[in-house]
Amino acid sequence: MLVVSTTRLRLAEQALVARFPVTTRSLDALLLRHMKAFATAKRIDWQVVLRADAVPAPERTANRDWANLLRVVAAALPGVKAELAATEGHVLLTEPGLLARDDQMPFLGDLMSSTGRPGGPTRLWVLVPSDGQALRLTLDGQPLPVFGTDQWERIPERWLLGQREDAA
Repeated sequence: MLVVSTTRLRLAEQALVARFPVTTRSLDALLLRHMKAFATAKRIDWQVVLRADAVPAPERTANRDWANLLRVVAAALPGVKAELAATEGHVLLTEPGLLARDDQMPFLGDLMSSTGRPGGPTRLWVLVPSDGQALRLTLDGQPLPVFGTDQWERIPERWLLGQREDAA
């Protein structure tokens, strides 16, 4: 997992793509595409999904539509994993925010632990924003699935700025 300040997120993505042979994939975009495919296959009206998505956070626990949305999310995750596993080479995974919002951070842990194994991506970097203020890495208030400092690295500001100078 690669960590960078929120204000440097796009710069970090650009620097990594410029420096390393990676395929960039937005986890949010993958998840939404697989959710839409599932909804279409099950004849679920996408507008119903969107309305469920708009339920305010304080009301989600008791809301049936929100619970149904989470079922759609869960049903889409195997397709996301399979698509990432089929991606050749090194994957730079960006925008994992929907996983945090939808209480699906265990999926990210599973994805990371399956990297380099059958059924998982060959190589994977997950780019996440963090201001570094918390004792534990979180995304949208949800703890990231890392158990020690050997599972994540903060991208140094000097490296990012050096990348910017090299690109100019």
